[in-house]
Amino acid sequence: MITMKTKNILNTSWLLLLILLFSLGCEDHQWSEDYDINLPLSVVNSISTKSAMVSDQVSLTGTVLDKVSNVWIGKVECKIVDGSQNSGDLSFIVPRRAISGPVVLKNLYRRVTESDSTLVITYPDVEVTEWPSNVKFGRNLKIKGANVDLITAIKIGSETVSVLQPSVTDEISIPTAALNIAIGDLVNIEIVSVLGDVIGAAKVTDVPVVDDSVWEPLPPVVMWDFENNVNPYQPGSVSITSLLNGNPVIAPPLGDYYWHSYIAETGGGWKTFGILESPVMNISDMHQPYLTFQVNSNDTRGYMYMWFVQDGVSYEAHFNSQYNDDYAFDTNGWEWRSYPLDPKSEDAGEWKKQGFDWMKPFSLQLKICSGNVSSGPFELNLDNIQITDGKFVDSNK
Repeated sequence: MITMKTKNILNTSWLLLLILLFSLGCEDHQWSEDYDINLPLSVVNSISTKSAMVSDQVSLTGTVLDKVSNVWIGKVECKIVDGSQNSGDLSFIVPRRAISGPVVLKNLYRRVTESDSTLVITYPDVEVTEWPSNVKFGRNLKIKGANVDLITAIKIGSETVSVLQPSVTDEISIPTAALNIAIGDLVNIEIVSVLGDVIGAAKVTDVPVVDDSVWEPLPPVVMWDFENNVNPYQPGSVSITSLLNGNPVIAPPLGDYYWHSYIAETGGGWKTFGILESPVMNISDMHQPYLTFQVNSNDTRGYMYMWFVQDGVSYEAHFNSQYNDDYAFDTNGWEWRSYPLDPKSEDAGEWKKQGFDWMKPFSLQLKICSGNVSSGPFELNLDNIQITDGKFVDSNK
């Protein structure tokens, strides 16, 4: 007698057998068979030269070169020359620290190919014309000369330090804060890794490590004093009045011009109206850099915040620990502000993210925004925006 339970077991067994037979009858196919999408491949047919000096322009011929998004020599990425691309041609610049290797292409379809031949890279001679006379304890060490950006490692005392590629060719900066050296030591400084040949001395000996706690301030780096009568403002999505000197004009604090912005009603919320943007700066010679400027809210309120870009990473910082600014400037006429650029400083304001290092090159955007000016008129007047070596104290106050 077949019970209901036995029937269920038999039905399940037949079902499993059918699935097994079906699976055995199916054939595996490679992805490339029948249903592959045949995405175009960018191919190098020829290279304009077998050997290239760093910074040279090199040209390629090939196919589908207009779709190339990235070019490398080996593993070092190159800059594609603007306007040089079409389906059969492309030009690129040999990076300063390129190493001999095949030319590698990646296109918009994420397909990668490389040349059959190797592009041989050559380098100019490296010559140090200015060695440091001392090592300032805890600070960056500078070496200057011709093509010194091709130096990739320096030995200071007994320790070897990798040299990050600088943005210029005639100066390198080497951090010393992590080195096992002490004030009073005499250390040797030596080039231990370089692309190309060194002419002249590759080493200096008995360089003293000195205390840098007492220092003379360096001259300020002035970003905008507006005396060139050029408005550097870059507008955003919200239209505001932006011009040099207001309407009506308030007396400039220094010189003939200041920068003025105004909107009758902010509409509430946080809105970025636009920016003032600096070029990339290197202030590593400074001792205690401060962002210093004059501000006047003209009986209303206005605001901006700092936006630093360094090594492709952005750092946001706000004015709210000194002067009772609290995300808004509410001044009595023209007033000075001076905020440290070291995020660890007690008066540094509010940094949204740690990691910014003022001793490395960076650019600065001053983002003009509503902040805590939640309603009503917004007015921000600025002048003499600069980086000072030490906090600026208004002697007239």
